[in-house]
Amino acid sequence: MAQHSAHAQNHRHPDEPRMDEIERVLTGANYPMGKEKLLALAKRNHADGEVMAVLNRIHDVG
Repeated sequence: MAQHSAHAQNHRHPDEPRMDEIERVLTGANYPMGKEKLLALAKRNHADGEVMAVLNRIHDVG
């Protein structure tokens, strides 16, 4: 049976951090913000390795 598309969008791999954890470590971000500044902010906000790995995969447009 096919999975409902709304369900598929909420599915995350067990090794991926929860969205609320990503939001927590990005508290205080002023957008637009380049990738390096975003990573530095996350680190200051005590992001764990899983969150840092996800943020490292984003493409820097700035």
